[in-house]
Amino acid sequence: RFGSTVVMARLLAPAEFGLVAMVGPIIAFAAALNDVGFSQAIIRDRHLPARQISSLFWLSLLVSTGLSAVLLAASPFVAMIYHEPNVTAVLAAMTAWLILSTLSMVPLALLSREMRFVSATFADLVGIALGIGATVWAAWAGFSYWSLVIGQLIGAATTALLAFGLTRWRPFLPAIAPGTGEVARFGANLTGVSIAGYFSMTADNIIVGAFAGKVSLGLYDRSYGLVLQPLNQLLAPLNRIALPLLSRVRANPVSYRRTY
Repeated sequence: RFGSTVVMARLLAPAEFGLVAMVGPIIAFAAALNDVGFSQAIIRDRHLPARQISSLFWLSLLVSTGLSAVLLAASPFVAMIYHEPNVTAVLAAMTAWLILSTLSMVPLALLSREMRFVSATFADLVGIALGIGATVWAAWAGFSYWSLVIGQLIGAATTALLAFGLTRWRPFLPAIAPGTGEVARFGANLTGVSIAGYFSMTADNIIVGAFAGKVSLGLYDRSYGLVLQPLNQLLAPLNRIALPLLSRVRANPVSYRRTY
């Protein structure tokens, strides 16, 4: 990712990065709402019934589809705020990423709950690699800012396919199993944390994009990414391992404190 940022800076102009970065905060807000804590609930409870897991999958897919419909309807108004008409089509296309990323949430959570970190990392890495490859190819072929969208869609679709293949998990027919409401309430509390984190991390992009335009936002977004990515690469593995590990020892307060 770090290397691709440098390569893409040679293939696209700051304005093209800025155009997609205008859509980023909107999609991030939808993702914060979409992450209703179901993944954490699955990882937390190793004995969650299979039908409840299936219910959580269908509920999360329903939420992401509803959010995508709202974003599609709001895309012209977002373009008006930024004074950039091309934002409408980009935001509409990125709603597909929201649904694709939702498809992989439950399978990846199951891999983490089983502490199959190699499999989960494999799904992520292949998705990232193919997404980056598609982005660079599309930019070289002249797809302009659409190359950034194409890469994200291909990466999310690849990760979802691999996650399903590695877990061999399949949902039951759409239904709400008894007891799902309690798990959903647990997830709703985590949604508040996600929304708070969203505003602390993305408000700057909205302000820069709305007042300074896509060129300034493109330069800011690329610079911010180069600074933050090394830190994220260190924290992501710790976060992935911490949740299932702490969930396994939560019944033993002494062990929990030591592990934490």
